[in-house]
Formats: sequence, structure tokens, C-alpha cells
Amino acid sequence: EFIALIGFALIIYSLCTLTEKSLFPYVNALPSCVGALLLILAHDSYLVRLLLNNRISVAIGLVSYSLYLVHWPVYVFFKYVFLNVSGLLWVIAMLAITFGIAIFCYRYIETPWRKTRPNSAGFFKAIASGALVLCVLGVSMKWQQGWEWRYNPMPTLIASSEADVMNKTAEPIFF
Repeated sequence: EFIALIGFALIIYSLCTLTEKSLFPYVNALPSCVGALLLILAHDSYLVRLLLNNRISVAIGLVSYSLYLVHWPVYVFFKYVFLNVSGLLWVIAMLAITFGIAIFCYRYIETPWRKTRPNSAGFFKAIASGALVLCVLGVSMKWQQGWEWRYNPMPTLIASSEADVMNKTAEPIFF
């Protein structure tokens, strides 16, 4: 129990003391890493079983990889569309959407892929289809010079007009 308590304390210490100004990972990663190691070593502890072997923790663990993959695109999308997403309601909305997408990905992408045998025809078709889609997208981007339709044309127009002004040489004026 003592090892588990120290492990949790080190992880909580890291959560409370690390800021965006902290040099990370470097030495500042040691408390959380050692804390995780201690929790692994104390896997039979009542405290570890209570906090990490319950249904909620196990469910989060099952979708954790999907959460990892989805959280940043959701945040970037929200930031792009809504600009200021620092309020509590925004964070709750992003968490809910992230968990929803992660559960969907786990259920309909991750789990079926894990059950598919690599030598089956379905596996080959899925890989070939994905590769074909990526190739078509890549060729399309190449032919269209990077999908310029995605960008607001105003900054380009401003930059080109400023470049035109800068590149013009002054005509000599004779009196």
C-alpha cells in the first residue's frame, strides 16, 4: 500500500507542479514516470485495484488510444471554428465530443481491425482501399497546387499587391 501511495503522490505532484513553462520531459518527467512505475509494481495493492480496476477506469483504458488520436484534432477544430475555447463549457463540450468520437472509433474501427486476420481478403481490400484514397487525395492536391480553395484569398491578394508596390521602381521626374 505504501508503494502505491507514493506512486499516486508522485503523479499528483507532477499534475500540480508542471506548467507550460516547465522544461519537459527532461528531469521534470521523472516524478510521473517513477510514480507510474511504482503503481505497476504495486498492482496487487487495494488502492490500485480500487482506483484503476473499476469499470470506469477500465472503460477509459480501452478507448485510451482512440482518445489519444482524437483529442488534438477535436481541440484544433474547435479552436479554428470558435477561436476562444478556454471556458469550462467549451472544455466540457470538447471532452464529450472527444469521448464520443473515441468510443465510435474504438467500437467500429479499432476492434474490427484487431479481429481481422492479416491474411484475409477483407484485410487486403481495406488496406488497398485506404491506399487508393490517399493516392487520389495526393494527386488531387498536386494537380490543384495544394487545394488553394481551402484558404481565404484576402491575405494572398494583400501580399501580392504589397509586393507589386515594392517591386515598382520610381520613374524619374524631371522639371
